[in-house]
Amino acid sequence: MTAATGMFAGHGFTGATVDAIAGSAGVNMRMINHYFGDKCGLYVAVLEELLGELREAELHPIKGPGSATDGLIGIYQTIFDHFGNSPQLVRSLSTENVMFARFLKSSVATPVVASLSLRNIEALLKRGQQDGSIRRKIVF
Repeated sequence: MTAATGMFAGHGFTGATVDAIAGSAGVNMRMINHYFGDKCGLYVAVLEELLGELREAELHPIKGPGSATDGLIGIYQTIFDHFGNSPQLVRSLSTENVMFARFLKSSVATPVVASLSLRNIEALLKRGQQDGSIRRKIVF
């Protein structure tokens, strides 16, 4: 996955080849096709892994102590820091955005993980509304 992530981030989907990824990883190209189906499947797996790391990082402020506003600010700061420290994620998502999320639309895992993040943000908003730290007019 490391080799594929680097190749896709560095060369984009069209510039990266399964042959080059296999060579960089020191594996047989057939093994990549066996596990991921094809280049598209490998690319989706890379995107899912990169986004999964971001979503995992987002959970830390939610689990920590503090107010709802502390949790929301923590999520924002975590996302901001994660993008700053993960140029591969930025490049990969930029490529995917240019292609109108062509490959992410086929991901089964990404909507599930994203909905978990959204539910956590919604829970923080509701908690803040209940304790008065967030206005009730803010709707999620």
